Amino acid sequence: MPFLGIAKLLGIAAILVPGFPRTKESAYAGFTFDLTGAMYASIAVGDPVSSWLFFPIGYILIAGSYIYHHKKRKSDSVSFNDRHNL
Repeated sequence: MPFLGIAKLLGIAAILVPGFPRTKESAYAGFTFDLTGAMYASIAVGDPVSSWLFFPIGYILIAGSYIYHHKKRKSDSVSFNDRHNL
């Protein structure tokens, strides 16, 4: 499973490095798919419901970061357009 660890590190780098919007979208999708797979595996092996409580936290963190990213990107493009319309 070292591949997953490396993929997660690359996903974090893709989200943190400015630019590359398509790469960021892929990273967010990858984190969502990874978390969904982990949740499915946890449910499939019969883990207790109490262990499922961490999954919504992960989804909230991913969604919050994604929403913040799009709000920041939109505000950056608006301020860029305002500067160039003078």
